[in-house]
Amino acid sequence: MIQKALANLTTKHETGAPCPLPETRAPPGALFERVRTAAFDIISRKGYTNTAIGLVIAYVVRVMLGDQRSVLPVSVNPEGDYGQHDVCFSVPCVVGARGVEYRLAPEVNDAERQGLEASAQMLRESLQGMTIESAS
Repeated sequence: MIQKALANLTTKHETGAPCPLPETRAPPGALFERVRTAAFDIISRKGYTNTAIGLVIAYVVRVMLGDQRSVLPVSVNPEGDYGQHDVCFSVPCVVGARGVEYRLAPEVNDAERQGLEASAQMLRESLQGMTIESAS
């Protein structure tokens, strides 16, 4: 079923334009809030989330070693998608033996675009406060 849905996608890589994805949008309010607070819920129950991070890294490595060309949300430079160039954030990407083979750029509505812009601005502001120190 997923393969059939993926066969109908166009990608940023092939056409240079955002791709249409099958309409699977859930009502944004409650779902958005659950996703936004999920890490806090896990930390409050377990005290940490590093096990999950390790499992995700192991899965991504398996996808790459097996050249599975799976669609995964990974952090990449959107290279102009959604009007963003200078910050990285997670978007669905096809991941294979060479890492990210190409980005899928789902179309977003105005509210989603505004949310992306606000998140990108928050990332920029966080980055401005960071410094990189030399190991020497």
